[in-house]
Amino acid sequence: MATAPVDTADVPTAAEPVKGAVNTDTGSNEPKSIVEAQFSMPYGAAVAVIDRAAGLEQFSEARLQSKEVRRFLGKVVLIGHIKIEKNFPEEWPAIATIHLEDGRSFEKMIRHPKGDPKNPLTWPELIAKFRGLAAEVLPPSRWEKVAFQVKAGDSLAGLTGLCTPHEN
Repeated sequence: MATAPVDTADVPTAAEPVKGAVNTDTGSNEPKSIVEAQFSMPYGAAVAVIDRAAGLEQFSEARLQSKEVRRFLGKVVLIGHIKIEKNFPEEWPAIATIHLEDGRSFEKMIRHPKGDPKNPLTWPELIAKFRGLAAEVLPPSRWEKVAFQVKAGDSLAGLTGLCTPHEN
């Protein structure tokens, strides 16, 4: 099976369920708020397929109301899978499979989600995540200094002033 971006229009109405160490009643296929979307595995799966990401930008009001996301949500089905759940909660495995109308399939399996101690973020991934979060409240010059000090192993005491919200 290939792993590549897919055109969501090519995914038939009944997609292969996402299999993982999950309660299959994990959120709505029709979240009505950003908070509901954050707790909706179908929403998370939909935006991950469409955007190939599941960061802050995917959990915005605009993305939540997107016709493309709403249309794809109806194609996401979750099921439990005893074979990969046997090591839960030590492992949080998941398998996602997408079948296209032309017969091709795309599948991805993970044993440990990104950010898990057994699958930690790399330094560039950590900086990208920090930048995305800090950019909402700090100017670039400040979050760059924070990242530099943390990477250098400097005392965290000096970060307090750098981490205060935007100055006017």
